[in-house]
Amino acid sequence: MSKSKGFYTGFVSAVETAISSDSVTGDQEFDLEGHAPRNNVVDYFYFVDGGGDQVDASAGTVTVTLSPGPEGDEIFQDIQGGSFVAATARDANWPKPNGFGKASKIKISFTGITGAVGFRAHVSQSMS
Repeated sequence: MSKSKGFYTGFVSAVETAISSDSVTGDQEFDLEGHAPRNNVVDYFYFVDGGGDQVDASAGTVTVTLSPGPEGDEIFQDIQGGSFVAATARDANWPKPNGFGKASKIKISFTGITGAVGFRAHVSQSMS
């Protein structure tokens, strides 16, 4: 479900995690690879149809929260821009969900999504 890669310059300066799912219902939790970074940003988020092509959802809301962990003791916290109308996900001025602090898990919650069957997202975590 997720794939990561780090960029190294003597220390980990950025960790990126690609997230995808073929469902847009309920709460979905994903592990993030960067546990120490401080700046967490969902760089992009889009919905897909059954063939994997990008589509615009016609209704519903998406809520993104982050948890510092540890595993089994997650407390998910609201983040800036973390709740948005699904139909705006591909807008040029879409406010990228972001939070400052340690994050080991991300939860994406879907409510009333129509017009899509899955999603793709990308999370960047950096020390700056």
